[in-house]
Amino acid sequence: MERELEELIDKATKEGAVYAILHFDAHGKDKEAVKHSLVDFVGRLTKEPGVIYCKGNIEESIEYHELYSSYTEVEIIVDSFSTLVRIAVKYGPIAVEIEKPDEIKLTIEEAQGLVLDVSQAAQDYTTFILKKTLKPEERKNIELQLKRRAEIGKMLKEKAKKKK
Repeated sequence: MERELEELIDKATKEGAVYAILHFDAHGKDKEAVKHSLVDFVGRLTKEPGVIYCKGNIEESIEYHELYSSYTEVEIIVDSFSTLVRIAVKYGPIAVEIEKPDEIKLTIEEAQGLVLDVSQAAQDYTTFILKKTLKPEERKNIELQLKRRAEIGKMLKEKAKKKK
């Protein structure tokens, strides 16, 4: 199996894929629940768009101040660097090790798309926090601003496409 995985990694990374090790942690009051949450989590990762291969090794939970903690080391092959960034933004690993390829090249279009994806994730997070903390009238104003921002962003994206 190890040899087959190495061949898959080599073949996929020559076509633009990325092989990485991602580290995620989990904490809770129940030892088994912590372990099972990581098992479920790795299962969700395998179903993410762009994931070619995904395997998690989950460490035994340890107790610390009446809480249990564990972590998983996830070997992952994704179809592109952009997919790896999207997964990192979505799930927040505590560490990332890019194993292959040795160099990642992006076209300007790919780089712009990547920056916009990160920007959108930041906006989504900000919106979530604001919706939970603002009064209804303040929330309505923010939603109007975000709607207009999205319209302007779409217009600028179309304008940039026409320039090319």
